[in-house]
Formats: sequence, C-alpha cells, structure tokens
Amino acid sequence: MDRMNEAARALSEGVGTSFLTGKLHHPPSDGDFSGLMDRAGSRLVVVDFFADWCGPCRQVAPLFEALASEFPDVVFVKVDTQNGLSCSEDVKSLPTFRFFRNGEVIDEVVGADISSIKAKIQSHAF
Repeated sequence: MDRMNEAARALSEGVGTSFLTGKLHHPPSDGDFSGLMDRAGSRLVVVDFFADWCGPCRQVAPLFEALASEFPDVVFVKVDTQNGLSCSEDVKSLPTFRFFRNGEVIDEVVGADISSIKAKIQSHAF
C-alpha cells in the first residue's frame, strides 16, 4: 500500500520521472496507471498482468521484481487483473507481460518465461 500511495503522491505532485525507475509500481486505479504511463514517456515500461490465485504468476514474481534492479532505466509495473483496471480487460492468459513505449504496446510475452522477458527488455530498452 505504501508503494501505491508513494506513486500516486508523486504523480499528483508532479515529481520528475526518477521515481519511476529502479522499483516496482502497483497502480491502484486506471487513473494511476494512465498517469504512470504518461510520466514514463519514451521509457520502456514492462507490465506484469497477474492474479494472486495464479501459480505461475507467483513463481515468476520475485524474478520480475529483481529485473527492476538489473534494468534501472526501465519502468516495471504489476497489475492485478482482479482489481478491474481497464488496461487488463483484454488479457486472456496469466501471467502476461506487455512492453510499452509512449503508451503503446510494442511487444508481449505470455507465460512465466523470465528468459524471454529479459530478452525482450534487452531488445527494446536500448
């Protein structure tokens, strides 16, 4: 809850984009997700669409979180599909990892394949 409040507060206060990188974000609402995407601008944003009941989601979660430290210029976001955020409406399988730039989806990995996720980050981040 503290991370969500911190991101929401930073967005509302107009803090620079440095708060975006190096950690995992958990936007609690559509507005927070949209604001996060807007603030990210041309930075690569990787979104993990997950659910608490999903075994593979739980299995890959700590590996995904570690990527935030490994790729400090990339914005990492987790969206719980059970929270009803509209950005997750068309997600058909869990986990799904979507890669965004300038608010547009540029790539996707379906499944808990951390090697594929890392390869996509490497190909799109630089």
